[in-house]
Amino acid sequence: MNLRQLEYFVAVAEELHFSRAARHLGVSQPALSAQIKALETELGVSLVTRTSRNVTLTSKGETFLGDARVILGQVQTAIRHAQSPAGPAIRLGTTTSIDVAIERAILAAYETESPEAGLTLVMLGWAEVGQALRTGRIDVGFVHTPPNGRFPEHDGLVIKKLRIDPRVVAVRVDHELAERSEVSIDDLNPFPIVGSEGTSKVERDWWMGNPRPDGSAAKSERSARTVHETLGLVALYGDVAITCESTARVLNRADLRFVPLVDSEPAVLGLAWSSDTASDSVRDFVEIARRAAADA
Repeated sequence: MNLRQLEYFVAVAEELHFSRAARHLGVSQPALSAQIKALETELGVSLVTRTSRNVTLTSKGETFLGDARVILGQVQTAIRHAQSPAGPAIRLGTTTSIDVAIERAILAAYETESPEAGLTLVMLGWAEVGQALRTGRIDVGFVHTPPNGRFPEHDGLVIKKLRIDPRVVAVRVDHELAERSEVSIDDLNPFPIVGSEGTSKVERDWWMGNPRPDGSAAKSERSARTVHETLGLVALYGDVAITCESTARVLNRADLRFVPLVDSEPAVLGLAWSSDTASDSVRDFVEIARRAAADA
């Protein structure tokens, strides 16, 4: 896999037409088709469905599109920072479940207040932020926590809370809960819930609503590392997933519904960093982020 293949795939996904995508890229249609086919062969999945009338993305293609855009964006950011005289950029860990409106407000404020400073986004899975901070892979990272505590993977980190993020339930459009205006934890008892892969038992239980009011635990047959994987499992198997309101805004899909979960405490979006390695620039970034999130 190479960056050119990612660029070609994004162009096809945005145009949903091979000829228009080829013209936009300045390449021949056969060359574009060959690169997309090579990418699919390497991945072992079908990304697009081609007919004589149209081109559509498969469910795998929709998921891959979001990640491909992130990768290409990171490459462009790395190029800008490498060419900038400002020095090392702050590495900000994030996931695709974070509220994009908050992220944009923070990035815009940081660029305005520290125009010479650099910022690199690092995409991570849910369970990777704490470890990435401890190993120095990132300098600061977005996390979700309970409103009055933290998960074990965040021990030893400083966390600045930014905003409340109410929890919702993701279900397939044909699920019996899809037309409900709200649901409770008890309503979920009959259905398997997608768990979070790689997280501590404490965090996994909190997201799944364990223990239930009657002391029982949720049924779980599948788990996922990212929110894209979670929503894919919901759409494929008809399981349910407890996630955040921000996910419903950022990753709204035509084949899913997001229903408010009324009797479960909300998540809190925050920024985490290690006090052992934090620099003045990290602390400046966190303060700018706190103000930007409050304004947003």
